[in-house]
Amino acid sequence: STPEGQQAKQDKKSSNQDLTKNHSENTFGCTSKLTVVTDEALRQKWEACSANFSQAWKNLEQSWKRPPHSYLETQHSSALHLFTSVILQPVNRVIHPADRTPKQKHTFELFSLFSTLSEAIQIIKHNQVMCLNTIYRTETVLLHNVLDQLVRFDTFILGSDEPNVTGNVSCFEIYSCFGADVTQYSALNLKKQMLIPPYEVFMVTDIQNQTDSCKVIYKLRSNMNCVYDRDSNRMGGMFDAGS
Repeated sequence: STPEGQQAKQDKKSSNQDLTKNHSENTFGCTSKLTVVTDEALRQKWEACSANFSQAWKNLEQSWKRPPHSYLETQHSSALHLFTSVILQPVNRVIHPADRTPKQKHTFELFSLFSTLSEAIQIIKHNQVMCLNTIYRTETVLLHNVLDQLVRFDTFILGSDEPNVTGNVSCFEIYSCFGADVTQYSALNLKKQMLIPPYEVFMVTDIQNQTDSCKVIYKLRSNMNCVYDRDSNRMGGMFDAGS
């Protein structure tokens, strides 16, 4: 082809790439400001849970029965049981990373609670409906002025349709597409327990104040095209090339 024809093709390709990039950013919403929802009480429980994962895993291993899902391994069911068991417990003593023994540090690196729970959710999701509704309740007011903004939770959270699980001050009505129903693996006797990962990003679609059930209700809808990447500490599109 002629030089003019080659230049025209390059210009068209460049134009298409720009359009694709703009469409990607508009669709994913990953360039928008992200608010991290931090529940301090839950965060402390998470740290204690992570630090004690090795001992709890060892204790559960002795009485472990094969979980209902054939692809779940021992550490997956142990992680789910451990995390759900500490949700309702008060924080007595939090073991920080600097306080761990060498053995705890080694086991923590070997069986990261974060990665183990993430794997468990992804395995369980294969046999479940893609997106589910749940409610997460907490004892403190967590957010302000976040309507139409993107948010994520800083740790795994456990939602349930049953009231008074962890308080009724801030309530989140959540439509999650990355969480999984973990009821049959949980240590809690609650119906429809849903574990939601901290890498899932939500859009706040509505905020209601001073309701009969909660002081404030946030309605969250999963942004399926945008996730938080823990390793790079940034958001990215699910289908971004090169991400």
